[in-house]
Amino acid sequence: MMLMIKIIIIDIDIEAVVIFSSISSRTSRLIAAAAVGGVVVVAVVVIVVVVVVVVVVIVVVVVVKTIMIIVVVVILVSVVVVVVVVVVVVVVEVMMMMNIPCSSTEIASLTLYLLGCDESERTRKHEANIDLLCEVVVVVVVVVVVAAAAAVAVVVVVVVVVVVVVAVVVVVVVVVVVVVVVVVVVVVVVVKAL
Repeated sequence: MMLMIKIIIIDIDIEAVVIFSSISSRTSRLIAAAAVGGVVVVAVVVIVVVVVVVVVVIVVVVVVKTIMIIVVVVILVSVVVVVVVVVVVVVVEVMMMMNIPCSSTEIASLTLYLLGCDESERTRKHEANIDLLCEVVVVVVVVVVVAAAAAVAVVVVVVVVVVVVVAVVVVVVVVVVVVVVVVVVVVVVVVKAL
């Protein structure tokens, strides 16, 4: 009778040890699964941050280059316009000083006609024409500068919108991938642990 009791007690002890060992093994596997999931999450978050930073840097570089190109084009156009207007002013002044008739050449005639210069009224309109040319220079430069500023503003707005959209899309895609990967890893490890 005592022998049977001892055998039962030993059997119960063995089963308890086996159960405890099994529980301990499962716990360790679950901890390992949680650790793996945490490492995966950290790695994916780092990848997301790197991708977003790279995309933003690329877009910023493109924006800066685009703005620089626009500014250079605006400066060149302004210089050309100013030079053309100055040349016209010089030509008109030289023609007036040398008493060249407006009909001597088609270009001179057209220039003086556009400026409102008539042969009989040349002296009276001399100062008025110079003032008109100065006003034309100012107006043209202002128009060119304003148009360039508007173009730069439009480009900046478009690029900012594109950057925001790209960043949002990248973040959403990466978050979805992270969630899927973490769920798959945890499920696989938990299933194997169980």
